[in-house]
Amino acid sequence: MFKQLIGKVSDLEIAISFNGNMMEGIKKDLEEIKKENKNLKREHEKLKIEVQSLKNEMAILKNQAVANAVTADFQTRRNNVIMIGLSKTAEVVKVLNKLDINIKDEEIKTRQISSKGHMKPILVTFPSESTRNEVLLKRKAKGLLNSENMELDGDRRNIYINEDLPKITRDLFRKASELKNIGYMYVWVKEGKVLCRKSEFSRIIQVSHEGLIDLLKDN
Repeated sequence: MFKQLIGKVSDLEIAISFNGNMMEGIKKDLEEIKKENKNLKREHEKLKIEVQSLKNEMAILKNQAVANAVTADFQTRRNNVIMIGLSKTAEVVKVLNKLDINIKDEEIKTRQISSKGHMKPILVTFPSESTRNEVLLKRKAKGLLNSENMELDGDRRNIYINEDLPKITRDLFRKASELKNIGYMYVWVKEGKVLCRKSEFSRIIQVSHEGLIDLLKDN
């Protein structure tokens, strides 16, 4: 019995030793797994940073591409104005002459733009940008234009002469005009840029994107 007891104790010691070795092996495996997990986490964080960096670069490139497209589009419009309130293209030269713009009918190109109203806006292209700028300056100096002070036939109506703007700029200007509802006195477009000013003596702000309009509304 004593020999049997010693044998059992010996077997137990072997089993304990085996289990101990197994546990050591498991611990080592777990340590390796932990190290691998840490490495994987570091790699994951690195990849997240790289992905975010690529997203930022893509956003910058996209904004730059949009800005370049708008600039290129604007360049093609630099000799143009849009006239609103004229019943026919023949009235364009009459208005220009009343503004003391010395120009002949054959020196300009006119085209009516599709519109829901019965008086469609007229796109007017001048021979040069300087002529276009002269028209805009004299329109501003003249003040409010209408069919009476321009000596046009028909019912009295207001006449507007504006820059020919790309759609994205027109939409931005329309959105920026909402600033007048919160106290901004002036919102206008000059050289394709949307500008605003809260009062006569406050600084001029260039509205470059819709997000800035929301910020101005909140402040």
